[in-house]
Amino acid sequence: MHRCIIQIIISAFAVLLAGCAAAKAPPASPTVPETASSQAPPVKAAVVASVTTPAPIAPSLTPPLPTSPPTEPSAAVAPTGLPPAVASTPKAATPSPPASPLPRTSPPPPSPTPGPAWEVETLLIAPGEPGRMYALMKDSVGSLWASPAAHVRLRVSDDWGDTWADFPGGLPAPAECMVNVNLDYATPDALYASTCQGLFVWEGSGGWVSRSAERTNVVAVAYGEPGGVWAAVVGDGVVRSDDGGRTWRPASTGLVTFGGMANLGFDPRDNRTLYGIIRPKYAGSYLRRGTSEGNWLTLPTPANNAAIETGMAIDGGSGTLYVTTQAPPAGLWFSRNPNAADPAAVVWEKIRDFDATARVSLLASGWGPAGPAYYANIWPTWYAGETGSPGPGVLHRSLDGGNTWEALPAP
Repeated sequence: MHRCIIQIIISAFAVLLAGCAAAKAPPASPTVPETASSQAPPVKAAVVASVTTPAPIAPSLTPPLPTSPPTEPSAAVAPTGLPPAVASTPKAATPSPPASPLPRTSPPPPSPTPGPAWEVETLLIAPGEPGRMYALMKDSVGSLWASPAAHVRLRVSDDWGDTWADFPGGLPAPAECMVNVNLDYATPDALYASTCQGLFVWEGSGGWVSRSAERTNVVAVAYGEPGGVWAAVVGDGVVRSDDGGRTWRPASTGLVTFGGMANLGFDPRDNRTLYGIIRPKYAGSYLRRGTSEGNWLTLPTPANNAAIETGMAIDGGSGTLYVTTQAPPAGLWFSRNPNAADPAAVVWEKIRDFDATARVSLLASGWGPAGPAYYANIWPTWYAGETGSPGPGVLHRSLDGGNTWEALPAP
């Protein structure tokens, strides 16, 4: 009896000891993946995976947009080349943190405000090698005498148009008031500016000086005779001055126009002859020839009196007159005898046709890096039937009489 009681006590004591031992022993560690902690948010594991094994990216012509900084990798993930860290036992009393939102791509930066679509309105080339070039630039599609522009600037080049800089004297009037600039080709920097405030003249150190209140679209100065200035006035008609543009008198006898003259220039060899192109309106000849007495007549144009662009170029050595026709394909033509006494005797010869969709307007002629050069605005897709504006014309130069043309850096 006593022996049974003693055995029962010993067994109970052994059970008690075993229970204590079991309470002191640590629980078995859970199985932990090598790539993430059991408590790491899934988003962090995804970020790490995208860093260690990036997916292939298709090539792009534009750089990728910047993204927001990735979240920090989990403490359970070891850097490349090191063994994974041992995961710690989670505390039951500590709730798991909420999953972080996936990182989002930063919004694209706002598009920059587009600047003016610059186009050469008027190009002037002074004598010399190289002669200084002046480019009146504007941001509207139409001519300034018809469509005032919000942005206008005057640029100069002393290396045949390879590089350009702002004219040091700026403009004599606000941009929306500018109409044109012209040049006395016998005097350096003798610029005339047509504005809504009248005619201004550049006088070097004296800056821009108001010459008269006459509102003009374009002026022409007789070569070597600075007092002889002719002008196409705003509205209609031509006037002339014998005192450099201070006073004027009418000079439009026989002149037929549809609303004014768009271009005007002297024959470089003969101050008694002027050529003008009137503002376009109807099909037919837009070309006029005037005399120093103010008498005008109509000249034939190429291709049976086809409509021509308002731009023209006159060769300073030979007096050859160059124009371009409007109907596609635009053609470049020249006449060796535009001053023939009988207008019917004027003969036109074609140099070339441009692409079927191109529009070409001559700007000037002058000396280039390899002899005589001709300059034009070219719109490659003007007649392509596109909606909206085809964009600004691109300045081009020809060094072989108009057969081939190269684009020049934008002034």
